[in-house]
Amino acid sequence: MAEAMTVRQELVRAKNVIANLRARWREEGQRMTRVGVNGTLAVGGGATAGLLRSKFPVIPGTEVPTDAVLGGVALVAAATDLVGEYGDELSAFGGGLLAARACTVVENALK
Repeated sequence: MAEAMTVRQELVRAKNVIANLRARWREEGQRMTRVGVNGTLAVGGGATAGLLRSKFPVIPGTEVPTDAVLGGVALVAAATDLVGEYGDELSAFGGGLLAARACTVVENALK
């Protein structure tokens, strides 16, 4: 009888180990997905900055760069929780817009 109980206990323990591994893999998969999506959104922000520079380089009637304004607005909206649960994504996109602007500013300063 003691052996049967031991086998049963081992099966229960194995089941718990497998359940814990599945939960950890699920959490890690969700984390990696968030990192990948935010990275892609940052690249999208940079690409959008290129499009804006080509078609709408400045806010009409001003000399203010459109990509810088939209990037700043996106970061402020994300920081002030105006977009709720999508703040991280909007922050990544806005960061991409501003990173492209920063690249241009530094490139021009070093010429």
